[in-house]
Amino acid sequence: LDGLLLHVEKPSDMQFIGQKMDKYIALQNTGEKDWPITSFDFVTIHDLHLKSRHIVDDISYDASWEGRVTLPIVALFMILLACFNYINIGVVSASGRLKEIGLRKVIGANRKKVISQFMSENLLITFIAGIIGLFLAISIFLPWFRNISEMPLKLQLLDSDLWLFLGAVLVLTGVISGLYPAYYISKFSVVNIFKGSVKLGKKNPVTKVFLGIQLV
Repeated sequence: LDGLLLHVEKPSDMQFIGQKMDKYIALQNTGEKDWPITSFDFVTIHDLHLKSRHIVDDISYDASWEGRVTLPIVALFMILLACFNYINIGVVSASGRLKEIGLRKVIGANRKKVISQFMSENLLITFIAGIIGLFLAISIFLPWFRNISEMPLKLQLLDSDLWLFLGAVLVLTGVISGLYPAYYISKFSVVNIFKGSVKLGKKNPVTKVFLGIQLV
């Protein structure tokens, strides 16, 4: 049997039925010598989709457990890779804004205000990137995944949980990618900035670590 549905009054009856099914194991193996079995297994209809891929000609469908775990892990690594890449770019590209930072400090801005400025700018950039990413997901990547997976994938744009998730991802990504560049750049003194003795990214061990992680 590929799959058999049983209706019982009490779930506890399945233990008794399972014991009575043992006598059919030998009969099953006699008829299917190439596919011997050791036992029969009963699954509630509520959990059937979790084991459907282990049933021949399964009567229900669900993605594999490995797929449900692997794809989010891959997505997490891609986000972290993008964050590390942005950190390196942010540190190096700030060399063109050193005089702006020095001028802000001269007119009274402390380190906390400089960090707040860079973090605000980074969150704005992350928000714009999120909007572009959502557009690409709906118009390009989601249809592509539907074709290769043959699954009815779709985004429920009216689902509040989706927007909570996207908001959390944007804030977390913006903070991770922007916190270190803002902290690192804001520590330079005004004197060193205007003397031109500040060199960004060349001997910074943290930047080298991020670059190494990207390569790995």
